[in-house]
Amino acid sequence: MSKANQNRVEQRISLSDGSVRLYDAVGVDSAKCEWFVRHVGLSLEERVFSKGDAIALRMVDMQPPLIAPESAEPTPVDVVGTANLSADDASIINTFICEQIEEYESLKTAPLKQYHVHPHFIKGNGEMSARRYSCAGFVFEAYLDVGLTLVDVSSLPGVALDSLKLAYPDDLHPVLDNPKLRSRAGLSGDGPWPVLLPGYLFHSLSRDASLIRQSPYEAQTGDECFPRRESAELTNVDL
Repeated sequence: MSKANQNRVEQRISLSDGSVRLYDAVGVDSAKCEWFVRHVGLSLEERVFSKGDAIALRMVDMQPPLIAPESAEPTPVDVVGTANLSADDASIINTFICEQIEEYESLKTAPLKQYHVHPHFIKGNGEMSARRYSCAGFVFEAYLDVGLTLVDVSSLPGVALDSLKLAYPDDLHPVLDNPKLRSRAGLSGDGPWPVLLPGYLFHSLSRDASLIRQSPYEAQTGDECFPRRESAELTNVDL
């Protein structure tokens, strides 16, 4: 598949008009690197916006813990990705969300036991442990339930530690700097690691709807930002 985004649908709120639909992917930027998408969730609201609007939406997202619809508070968002989900798609995603929330409640799963960085998703054993996701992993798996493979996770680019830190608040940087602690989230060794980053999802969802359903997006270095930036542009950020 070509990596070029054909019929690109730009949905960075500062750059274009657009709309948000139920269960669209909505993303939040890093405060330290322009256009680096640090977090992603599923919108619980529908909204039309104009270029440059400041909008805040309720979302289901893996923080951790997984934030259930009834607990969701409006969060400022910077980017939107849509696959033009059908009513049936939305129903399937709703079931996916409800089943995951019920699993965490029944197993009394602690927040950190819900979360994993790499791989983006780990299956639970159904009795003693629950499924675990990254924020991008939760959105990816929700869409996978409706037959949409947004990103080719078998060919992800390596992400260096300094770039990965942009996806996390400052108080978690000591954890990421500690090899023993970060290995608990699947980040063994010194990296780089093929982590599924939120930005990759938005590059996938900026394609024509038919392409989204035909084939996964092949992420490349620089796609951690949306629109993309060359990796060299990420080297001088203040961590």
